Amino acid sequence: ASARMAEGRAPDFTSVHVGAGTTMQYRYLMGYELAPGLQKWGDVIPFSNSGPGKTGKVNTEIIASGAYSFEPAPLNMDPTDSVMINTIPGNGAAHHQMGSGTSHATPTTAGGAALGFQAYFVTHGEFPAADHAKAVLMGAADDMHFDPFKQGAGWLNAATFCKLMSGGDATVSY
Repeated sequence: ASARMAEGRAPDFTSVHVGAGTTMQYRYLMGYELAPGLQKWGDVIPFSNSGPGKTGKVNTEIIASGAYSFEPAPLNMDPTDSVMINTIPGNGAAHHQMGSGTSHATPTTAGGAALGFQAYFVTHGEFPAADHAKAVLMGAADDMHFDPFKQGAGWLNAATFCKLMSGGDATVSY
């Protein structure tokens, strides 16, 4: 923020800094777990950014799926050269790979935010102000019971965000 102010620009309080958390749903699908729903999830991955930055802003503001999770794989990817799972040539529904990183978590958060913007638009006939949307997104996150410098507001909860953006009642985690 101080560099932006020195250049005569206001700091940006509407961007969302996303961290990566674990999702282990692959363990059941690969036969490592006996029943669905028993997989451990919701840890902040060690490579994810944390702590306050030089400007004092919390670096991670929300956590989303970004480690040990399935993601779509390119249809033209050679399954022998990758971590692809359940690959059936030419079948996009079965073309998956393991993914990790904030490059997975950030689009997940953007997608959840887009759903909330759509819910707001359908209800109010206009898009929300960016600072309002960010505040609601942060308030809708589920507390992961980590240090706030590590988890930010918590785990992305797109369903709660959409309910709140459409004017509905929703439970906010504390």
